[in-house]
Amino acid sequence: MQNKFLTNIKPRLEFVTEECFATLLPIDELEILQKELWSHVVQSFSSSTTQDPEDRFDKIARSAQSILVSTLEHHSPPIQDNNSSCGIAAISEWKVRVAKMTASSFVEAREKMLSNLDTANHLGIALCTKSWAFLCTVAWYTILLQPRGQKSTVGRS
Repeated sequence: MQNKFLTNIKPRLEFVTEECFATLLPIDELEILQKELWSHVVQSFSSSTTQDPEDRFDKIARSAQSILVSTLEHHSPPIQDNNSSCGIAAISEWKVRVAKMTASSFVEAREKMLSNLDTANHLGIALCTKSWAFLCTVAWYTILLQPRGQKSTVGRS
């Protein structure tokens, strides 16, 4: 699911980034920014698996702001008039849009995956029957409830 999700959001992330920063950066710098942001998103996504989607992707988007600020500081023309506020507004817009887009895409992908589970491919047809599942449950509980060090007698006469 993770690879499919990341493959799905990459073009969306690039689109949002381009919409927010195309007027502030030359195309070559925008491409570099795209690569840095993508690397950050992938790394942050992999290290934040215990959070719920909204918090997870908001945190990922917020943590990417330092990349955006550094890029704009380094490549923007000298601050005159409202240039600095344009950059700040672009960063704020990017953060909100990316957090919402990635969270909703993740929830959508997760729901789609969970609604289309085909356990027979992973567990085999026999494990999908009620009687076999009941026997497996009984066997596992028997094993789990035994005192440590005692050998299992499940399946022995």
